[in-house]
Amino acid sequence: MKKMVWDRSEIKTFDEVFSREDFMELTDYMRLPNWSYGNISNPNAPSTPFFHNELMEVPFFTNHLFKQVCKLTGKDWDLDRCYANGHVFGTQGAAHQDDSSGDGYTFLVYSNFVNSEVKKWKPEWGGKTIFYLTMDEHMWVLPKPNSATFFPGNIFHHAESTTRHFEGLRLSVAWKLKTKEKGS
Repeated sequence: MKKMVWDRSEIKTFDEVFSREDFMELTDYMRLPNWSYGNISNPNAPSTPFFHNELMEVPFFTNHLFKQVCKLTGKDWDLDRCYANGHVFGTQGAAHQDDSSGDGYTFLVYSNFVNSEVKKWKPEWGGKTIFYLTMDEHMWVLPKPNSATFFPGNIFHHAESTTRHFEGLRLSVAWKLKTKEKGS
């Protein structure tokens, strides 16, 4: 891992990101059998495979919700990628950067369900997103349903495994953002 120092203020969190209607549509889409298994966050580090759902061909995510992401962040972005990751007990990501160039940002929305209902996230379920401010200092964000984390893509981070007490799929939808190029 490259030596970098980050300030906590560069990692922003949002609660109640989408309207109830949009959040339920997002959650319903996550229940469809569109998932693949075997994704890893960093091929050069030990990690356990997890579930992945590519969303670039789904206009609800790449148009409708993306416009809301731009509004929330206060900037008109180019969308580089949009996908979902799913973690269960024992599947933990490895420390990685989403964009090493320093130009990219990630808007990460948590959409978790337990059985057939969206519930509040309990800390004993684990599943936090861990950010590496330095090699020795970390901060974390709980994956509360309909909350989001917005951060520079070159901050090292990983998804923590859920605990065996969590009975569902820890879901996150990522919008990978690039500064809009002039004329686009």
